[in-house]
Amino acid sequence: MGFGPNPSYTSLLRILGRQAGLPKWGADYLPSHFLSDPDTPKVTRPSEVFWPLVARYIQAQALTERPFILLALHCTWLSELLEQKMLPFNSAPHLLTGHPRAEGLVLPPMRGTLAIADEMGVLNRHPMVRAPRDHPISPNQLLPYPYVGDVLLVLSDLRGPYCKNWTIKKTMQDFERTFKNRNKPPSDEDKESAQIRFEIEKRCYLDGNIQTHALVPSMIDRELRINLQTLHYWWARNPESIATLSIEKEMLAWYREQIPKIRIQFDLANDGAKKFKTSVYDAKWVLKKGIFSRCLLVDLFQAVTDNLPLFPERESPFERYAVWFAREAL
Repeated sequence: MGFGPNPSYTSLLRILGRQAGLPKWGADYLPSHFLSDPDTPKVTRPSEVFWPLVARYIQAQALTERPFILLALHCTWLSELLEQKMLPFNSAPHLLTGHPRAEGLVLPPMRGTLAIADEMGVLNRHPMVRAPRDHPISPNQLLPYPYVGDVLLVLSDLRGPYCKNWTIKKTMQDFERTFKNRNKPPSDEDKESAQIRFEIEKRCYLDGNIQTHALVPSMIDRELRINLQTLHYWWARNPESIATLSIEKEMLAWYREQIPKIRIQFDLANDGAKKFKTSVYDAKWVLKKGIFSRCLLVDLFQAVTDNLPLFPERESPFERYAVWFAREAL
């Protein structure tokens, strides 16, 4: 989590234009930063991840965020993924206020990062930018610049929607240094600045009963990361023939019967193509898309490739990483 490498009045206006006002959801959501923004750091290898259920691209500002975004999209009770979400700097309603599934819920308000920084005695460390001299309300005055998170999940259970906040770095040591000093050993001052930034974020979200998790890619099993990346390519595509959509459920039911037989993935898709009179491509599309969307449960903690057998799921990723998704602290 951060506020960008170079806070400026221009970027402040851009963020507020996308994030201020009533919350937006689904395809209407606009993250604080886009990859096309002129100040997006390219050293972090940003990329986009398509989410077909809401028909928009998720902006992964760093390569380290991508495996966590894919894991979140693999979760069947994910209802929203809000990347690059601006934290309120003034008092504000709960982030779920206005969410279509939150009607009737009692949601605590959030004090904002300025009040929290003041409470911690570090208000002078809160990012600020200077308004231009022709500003209509605050000419040449300092204005608060927002902190921006990495990935905010909106998950739903029988009690309704709830949020989980993920702040993501390449290594745990990176939580001890600021973005501008990311390639240097962290100094005591750098460690203090990074800790202040993280503590403000954590306390801000705790106002809304939202837990924050500090995560690095090595926490996710390597085979799971590779499998989700490969399967997502198929999940985000369309079939060759639109006619395949009409038999997709029937094919999934047949695949579900076949998976316990531990068959080679390509052989299974090839037989599926023959049985349902579709192309091998479309048979693979239904199979791989079904695995990513968890309509078909296979073991993702070992290699899932065309030339290897598919094994039934023995452990769900959401059992192994339950603490990152659970409503209550585990």
